[in-house]
Amino acid sequence: MESGWFIPMPRSSKTVFNYLIIILLAAISCTGKDPMREQQVLPVELNDSAYLIVRLGDGYFSNIFRKVSSEEKRYSHSGIIYRGDESYKVYHIEANELTGKGIVKDEPLESFISHSREWALFAINAPNPIKLEIVRQARIFYESEIPFDLDFDLSSNDKLYCSELVAKSINNAFGEELITPGLHIAGHPFYGLDDIYMHDLFHCLYDSSE
Repeated sequence: MESGWFIPMPRSSKTVFNYLIIILLAAISCTGKDPMREQQVLPVELNDSAYLIVRLGDGYFSNIFRKVSSEEKRYSHSGIIYRGDESYKVYHIEANELTGKGIVKDEPLESFISHSREWALFAINAPNPIKLEIVRQARIFYESEIPFDLDFDLSSNDKLYCSELVAKSINNAFGEELITPGLHIAGHPFYGLDDIYMHDLFHCLYDSSE
């Protein structure tokens, strides 16, 4: 959900909410990577096929965007962790800091965490076949090169924002709307990050602030 300093010209068809959110988005990658943090050892042992991860990014506007949540306004970005051939990786989507464009990413977990001021890891309370299907649904979005949704429109799957990617991957795997949007902004339903991780489907395994 985080992105960069891309500020497009307003168009008459856009709502005020859409334009303001585009301005507020900022890429946490603007601070660069710390090679030492890339090599950090995870504080918990991972042995499952899928997890949920959320983070508060280290960019300036992450603090602003985290406020777009239903109740607990702690995090600004989310993704689905899966077990790759050699290490864990994260499916997520964010917009480029210069162009405002982006597609679904397949990023090493350590790299994802390295851009965080704080982060939390959640187990998924579901049978393993469902967890594998959540990953498969996210992979479909990744392989389809779905672009970032600057309109924040839930009515189609041809564009996605970060919590939308996660929620729809989960809902598609279960075959029902298990995760529902808790916000309505400018008349549009919107998935807050806490609509996902505060659901009974998840329990926290690690919180970096504790």
